[in-house]
Amino acid sequence: MLRRPGWQICVGSCANAPVPLTHTLTQNIGSPGLDGDDTAASYFESGTPYGDMMWYYHFGNSAVTHFILDLYLMIDNPENVQALEIAALKNDGLSWYKMSTQCNYRSGAFRGFNVQAFEWQNLDASCIPAKANAWQRVTLQFSIVGGTTNFEGVSFDGVLQPISVSLPAAPQTKSSELLGIHFQLDNADTSAGYTVSVDDWTVYWW
Repeated sequence: MLRRPGWQICVGSCANAPVPLTHTLTQNIGSPGLDGDDTAASYFESGTPYGDMMWYYHFGNSAVTHFILDLYLMIDNPENVQALEIAALKNDGLSWYKMSTQCNYRSGAFRGFNVQAFEWQNLDASCIPAKANAWQRVTLQFSIVGGTTNFEGVSFDGVLQPISVSLPAAPQTKSSELLGIHFQLDNADTSAGYTVSVDDWTVYWW
């Protein structure tokens, strides 16, 4: 997943926050990495209090309805993190399902985005912040069965927190079946930034 070309960026109004002074995505790195096979990637932002930086990737059209995102991440300076956002995104005809999660490092809340209310909503689960320079495995599970965005579970380092929260889809004016993911770094109230290294990111769907 991390070696694929075609990752794109979203900043400013697209990410609903100030634009970081600098931001980079570096692919095909061996260190830091889980096994040194040059398949890891690093995401970096710095310089702007509460600045946000989103990277996203489109797989193309698909009719799938169930999703699991499984990845390992490592943060060099977690004290500078406001939140990390990881999402699966699926268009199904005239409905858009935004399976966007936020692990809030400051409040400890694990939240999902309500596209109709345009606000974050608690998912009755806890965010477990990654420790500095230590790998953390994060696994997320979703579905779009029944016409809603269904948040079904999150696990940090194998400890599962079941979730049973369904949020509405957003109506679209143009029919599509596009499937994608996104990864967003949210900076805390500091001019210092941080780097998130990611490895073995696997996306399952059926």
